[in-house]
Amino acid sequence: MDLEKESQLSLREKTDNVTIIQALEKRLITATAPEEIDACLQIYREVIQQKELIKFNKHQRTIENFQIIRQTSLWGIIISIGVALIISRLTIPGLILIGVVFYDFIFDYQKFRK
Repeated sequence: MDLEKESQLSLREKTDNVTIIQALEKRLITATAPEEIDACLQIYREVIQQKELIKFNKHQRTIENFQIIRQTSLWGIIISIGVALIISRLTIPGLILIGVVFYDFIFDYQKFRK
C-alpha cells in the first residue's frame, strides 16, 4: 500500500516537473516582451536547479545508507571476532577489539549529537 502511494507520488512529481518545463518552454516561444522572456527563463532555471538538487539529495541519502550498512556490518564482524578471541582465552586482544568498536560507536554518536 505504501509502495503504491510512493510510486504514485513520484510519478506525479515527474509529470508535474515535465508539464512545468513544457509550459515554460511554450511560454518562452510565445513571449513577446523581454521582461516576460526574462521572467520565464529565471523560473526555468530555478526548476532545473531544483530538479538537480533533488537528484543530488537522493544520491547523498543512498551513499549515507550504504555507509551505515557498511559500518554496522564491520562493527558486527569485529565484535564477533572479539567474542571469539575471548572464548578462545585470548582475553586482552578480544577486549581491545570490542573496545575499538565501542570507541568508534561513541565517536559517531558524538558527531551526530551536535
